[in-house]
Amino acid sequence: MKAPSLEHLIYASVATQEFGAAQVAELLNKARAANELTGLTGMLLHSDSDGSFFQVLEGEPAAIDHLLQKLQLDKRHSHLT
Repeated sequence: MKAPSLEHLIYASVATQEFGAAQVAELLNKARAANELTGLTGMLLHSDSDGSFFQVLEGEPAAIDHLLQKLQLDKRHSHLT
């Protein structure tokens, strides 16, 4: 049996709005639920000092590609690298 192909997405970005603890928790809960449906796993880091995000994701290439397209259109952050 062939193991599924996995791809990684690692990015950093800067929030375009202020994210307090409650907003980060809400974002994380929504992301976890959506990622579970598509088989993605990973971690999300947020810095209060400069509003930056850093995320590492792993999953099947099609799911990663779809999420990257959504992230590029998300107005809550900019400077996606």
